Amino acid sequence: MTLPTLSLIVPVFNAERDLEAFLQSLAQQTLPPTETIFIDDGSTDGSQRMLATYAADRTAVRIVRKANGGAGAARNTGLGVATGSYIAFADADDLLAPDIYERLLASAEEDQLDVVVCNAWNYFEDRRQNSLVMDDAPLPEVVSGEEWLRQRLRSGRFPHYSPLHLCRREMIERARIRFPEGITHEDVLWVTEILLAAQRLGYEPRPLYTYRRRNYSMADRPLRGQTAIAESSILNTMALAELADRANIEAETARLLRLDFVNGGCSATHAIWRIPDRQIRCDLGKQMRSRRFFRVLWNHADTVKLKSRILRAWLRSQAWRV
Repeated sequence: MTLPTLSLIVPVFNAERDLEAFLQSLAQQTLPPTETIFIDDGSTDGSQRMLATYAADRTAVRIVRKANGGAGAARNTGLGVATGSYIAFADADDLLAPDIYERLLASAEEDQLDVVVCNAWNYFEDRRQNSLVMDDAPLPEVVSGEEWLRQRLRSGRFPHYSPLHLCRREMIERARIRFPEGITHEDVLWVTEILLAAQRLGYEPRPLYTYRRRNYSMADRPLRGQTAIAESSILNTMALAELADRANIEAETARLLRLDFVNGGCSATHAIWRIPDRQIRCDLGKQMRSRRFFRVLWNHADTVKLKSRILRAWLRSQAWRV
């Protein structure tokens, strides 16, 4: 069987600490990507040198350098130059199983899939025992992306990790899907959109990707990082609300999406409350009011329990006024 071509897109920003291990795992692939596109997102450490060394004798490796703009913008840059029939993403601080792309491409070709999802390891860097990202038993048969989304939302195990999804490029371009830029957690909207666009999806239960989990709590992050996460949660909630209102998705899908983003929006409020700087809390509260954030949550909540949670979150947010 002749496998289709694959473009692997890897954003890199000051990844010197972990990049060598990632490059080793990439070099050990039983079926290397047709092209690997590294997007150097304005690195200021030794990442540029390491990438240049890796690419020196590999004609299938491209390095695109750009000013720092975040992972979403970097991945969009890669999508703009990719030529493969399929697209995959990886993060420069993670690790790849040697046969990840051989297995995923074979599955995609055999079942004529738009998306193939693989399982992964959560790697805690020896702080605790590693765990599977999906430790339940998802649907084994080929399903629509929307059915997969419903199943994941029902289970409460919906990993928004773009590297776990190998996607047909034609589907991405037809649906005009791109990552949101300028926010963290840019995978949330991307993964949801590709699932809604996919007519045929398959699942590989073996963990073929290792996702490095840093030991960062919200309190450990600098104020800038805490603020960025809170802003991203607000924007993702609003974007998911628009998705849930689409007329071309099933009622059950819309209901589950609403439940997910309403709970997420309330959790964002609690995260803002933990930011120690009052002025930042007030600025974020102003953003919420300008976007009618709580009105959107209220209008999409369909149970008394959810509405009670929104009301508590709204009351807490009233302290964030100048």
